[in-house]
Amino acid sequence: MTRRIYMFIAIAWCLMAVPAAWADETVLGAGGQDSGDKHSTAESVSSQAAAAVTTAQNAAADEERLKLFGFMPRRTPQPASPPDSAGDKTPAAQPAPASGDDVQPAAADQAAPVPDASTHDLGQSAPAAASEAQPPAETTTAGTDQPATAASQAGGEGVATEAPESSIQNQTQEQSESPSAAMPHKAVQWSYNGAGAAQFWGDLKPEFATCGNGKHQSPIDISTATITALPKIQFDYHDTPLRVVNNGHSIQVNYQRGSFIVVDGKRYDLLQVHFHTPSEHTMGGKAYPMAAHLVHKAADGELLVIAVLMQTGESNRVIDRIWQQLPSAAGQIKVADEQSINVADLLPKDGTYFTYTGSLTTPPCTEGVKWVVLSAPVTVSQAQLDKFTALFAHNARPVEPLNGRTVLFSN
Repeated sequence: MTRRIYMFIAIAWCLMAVPAAWADETVLGAGGQDSGDKHSTAESVSSQAAAAVTTAQNAAADEERLKLFGFMPRRTPQPASPPDSAGDKTPAAQPAPASGDDVQPAAADQAAPVPDASTHDLGQSAPAAASEAQPPAETTTAGTDQPATAASQAGGEGVATEAPESSIQNQTQEQSESPSAAMPHKAVQWSYNGAGAAQFWGDLKPEFATCGNGKHQSPIDISTATITALPKIQFDYHDTPLRVVNNGHSIQVNYQRGSFIVVDGKRYDLLQVHFHTPSEHTMGGKAYPMAAHLVHKAADGELLVIAVLMQTGESNRVIDRIWQQLPSAAGQIKVADEQSINVADLLPKDGTYFTYTGSLTTPPCTEGVKWVVLSAPVTVSQAQLDKFTALFAHNARPVEPLNGRTVLFSN
């Protein structure tokens, strides 16, 4: 019985001692903060540390005594003491910035924009592309008063064709250098060699189909002819200012209005003259080094082309004047209004000729063209020929089958 009384007394003493220790700790802590001690900061900090150590020791002893009786201590949470302004290194939470222009992010925190490589490349290549698109300084466009404005873009007998091959190659190169998605396939352009050569013209575009399946195509080889009385060609050619075009397929001179021929009472206006090397028409299988084609058109739309065959010999005065204004690049036009030519000076004295019905010798190879091939050639010098072949080494369509057509020869 006595043992039990002592046990209850011990438990009661412990229960009273623990709150007293906690109360002392709280009082000491508060006293350290609120006593208004006038001593130095160092002495205050030292006394608070000593009190904290004593409290901790008392609490530890109390915990050990409670454990002897099977109790686990439970502490009342203490409010966090305010941090020391001098020693606390933890940054205080910053308030959310107010909206408005007065709050600016730090410059170092702003991520610099990363330059886009593709945009940079395009920006660098754009001026080059623009400079390539500019016409050369010595060139100008043909006058709008010319009847052969459309013919100035033609690749042959006065029929408008595609852009010059060099321009298409430049566009393709600029597109391939740009970092874009897959480009659409470029159609093959007609030419005199490679994938665009004459044997493939009919397959390049639907509108060129006649080049492949036409039955009355030009040029032809003239090996046999029927001699008959043919009407005399009446020439009424006049001087024209020089407008020389490099259309990418030949050298062409656009002719001023007012020059024409009359054949069997029908008038054909002269539109332009251009050149081929070698000659497209052959005589008994023989081609001449060069030929000029004079393209005419009647009021009803019928085309008539006169072919002037050329062999090497003396210099040709008309060719010399044209070659002085020779454009060296496809798409160039040289205008020399102070100089003029008259293609009447390009004609041979012998007026006999062959004639038959054929087609254009360039795409779209339209049929129904009246051909007049002058039988007597004129001369050009080797130097004049070389100057042309330096630009166009070969720009002649091979001969086509006669397919039962009759070639007539004037007596």
